[in-house]
Amino acid sequence: MMSNESEKKVGVFIDYENVHICLEKNKKAFKLDSFGSFRSETEKIGNIKMIKAIANWTFWKDQEKAFGDEGIQTLSIFSDLKNAADIALVVDCMAAVHDNKIDTVIIFSGDGGYAPLLNYLTNEGKDVYVFSVENGCNTKVYNRLKENHIIIDTVFKDQICDVSELHINQSLINLTSTLHASMKNKDFMSRKYFLTYLQNNATFKDEKKEKLGDLIDDCLRLSLINSSFRPNPHNVDNPTRTLNVNYEHPLIQPLNLK
Repeated sequence: MMSNESEKKVGVFIDYENVHICLEKNKKAFKLDSFGSFRSETEKIGNIKMIKAIANWTFWKDQEKAFGDEGIQTLSIFSDLKNAADIALVVDCMAAVHDNKIDTVIIFSGDGGYAPLLNYLTNEGKDVYVFSVENGCNTKVYNRLKENHIIIDTVFKDQICDVSELHINQSLINLTSTLHASMKNKDFMSRKYFLTYLQNNATFKDEKKEKLGDLIDDCLRLSLINSSFRPNPHNVDNPTRTLNVNYEHPLIQPLNLK
């Protein structure tokens, strides 16, 4: 392990979707004006040579802009494959290590799928740090990191707020209620089908398709609705991204939608 922090060549890789979803489960979210903390906190570990945030930014447009405003590179994943962001992160990280651009790796994620990468890096004598959300990580994987496993909720407590503090307007509440209504007698609702449903709904029929897509993304960003994957029987390599109401959200609970 290196002792001189100023000599560390650090690469920071942020699996944003994992961080967002894990915080969401705790009814928390990052404040959009605080994304600079991803850089400032990791600069304490060493000299940052690269910092990237990886996600399918179609679903997180405001967050993509927030990262960009802080000079943090965003890598777009144009795929609904469940592990697409994981694969991109691992490839980028391995390439940077192989080219000797970095000797210290910082990963924001609690995904147990990164275990082979962490094992390889530590066995190669690289310094590895993982920032993950409390109760949102694979403890068996990350326990071996000991003090290098850092809890986001603690370090970033001033940058994280309760989801009920985020700005939510009536249109977003209406869209969430409409999603609930659309799922009667249905096991799941795909994003594509829900867009079609909205275009034929009395409340939203005058809105353009692009605007409706933005409303769905806002609901996802604000945790009014959640997104998950469902196996696609017609294409096993490309699961369907589905939407569902976050019935535990403090602004959704009073609607008694259940």
